[in-house]
Amino acid sequence: MVLNKVLIIDDDDLSIFLIGLTIEEIPFIKSYKSVTSGWEALKFLESCEDRGPDLILVDLNMPEMDGFEFMQHYEDKFAKIFPDTKLIVITSSQRESDKSQALAFNAVKGYIQKPLTEEKIKEILEK
Repeated sequence: MVLNKVLIIDDDDLSIFLIGLTIEEIPFIKSYKSVTSGWEALKFLESCEDRGPDLILVDLNMPEMDGFEFMQHYEDKFAKIFPDTKLIVITSSQRESDKSQALAFNAVKGYIQKPLTEEKIKEILEK
């Protein structure tokens, strides 16, 4: 398994930093890009043309557009364009309702509570 491009969507700079440190240590991830809002992520996806990211890590609790709104926009506009892209929610939320709501989206393949680890990503991607 090789992931050429991972997109991180999180409004917290410290979270992005820590996720980036973890991703840099995972040998099967070649590169990543981080954005701080769902709107930025949508603009990035629009610029991808024919090849989207292999994996999107999205936080739930963000201002302006939260993770749920992003996932709805993604499913409405990009899921058919990038059918191989997998979304994983990465959040500090411990609410079971957040987890069930997130996993109801077809593109969402997993739900990880922070902190991110290589083992957590592997477990989800190997399903």
